[in-house]
Amino acid sequence: MAKLNTNSNVYTIVYASVMVIIVAFLLAFVASSLKATQDANVARDVKGQILSSVNLRGEADVDAKYAEVITENADGTFTANINGEEKLIVPLKGAGLWGPIWGYISVNKDGETVYGAFFNHEGETAGLGARIVEEWFQTGFNGKKIFKDNEVALGVYKAGKAPSGLSADYVVDAVTGATLTSDGVRNMIQKSIAQYADAIAAFKGGESKSCCGKGQCEMADSCATDSCANCASCDKANCASNEDCASCEKCASEKECGSCCESDNTNK
Repeated sequence: MAKLNTNSNVYTIVYASVMVIIVAFLLAFVASSLKATQDANVARDVKGQILSSVNLRGEADVDAKYAEVITENADGTFTANINGEEKLIVPLKGAGLWGPIWGYISVNKDGETVYGAFFNHEGETAGLGARIVEEWFQTGFNGKKIFKDNEVALGVYKAGKAPSGLSADYVVDAVTGATLTSDGVRNMIQKSIAQYADAIAAFKGGESKSCCGKGQCEMADSCATDSCANCASCDKANCASNEDCASCEKCASEKECGSCCESDNTNK
């Protein structure tokens, strides 16, 4: 039997090919085995970002806290219940200097002021644009005003560079040395909030125009129109499973929740 020539080119090519196949198989197996864990970690990270936008940072149990305070809305926004007060969370997407930037901004029930904010990035410059992830920058948005003359006026500007007539209530200081990233954050905020302006308006008016529950309506005509259209849990099919709707006898027997509101309004 001929001795195997381990110094030949054929041997080297075959050996290398076999090793590549084995390593590729092992890597694919490990990646497949860890996918569920990786997906869970990604989902948990997103939940942590959303919680950070309502100033809940560094929670020990992110999943539990998220389930406790956050509700996911059909339009892509989120509602947070913070100490009995509702906040609307708007997702943000934009572009920085070197790649995508994103985040979340939460709005108070007045629909006019920021409650909290969170930003992240893919590849901004360390020590410069990457500083948008730092808490000092993000908390600078707390309490800032959003709209002026029905337009999104909130923005990030270098000192002295904000538009004339725009007060400090609408301005957050840019990151020093990161003009393009700061501009990207401003553009992202203004475009994203404008996209969800209707959701913010509905959120602002929702407290006094709710169609769900006895005695909550102040104006029957508004309940029968705008708010009712946004209250998916108020139709007849969902009354039985909705605690508020079930408490209203009219809602339990009538398909339109506007009728429920009109009944409540006349009995107040």
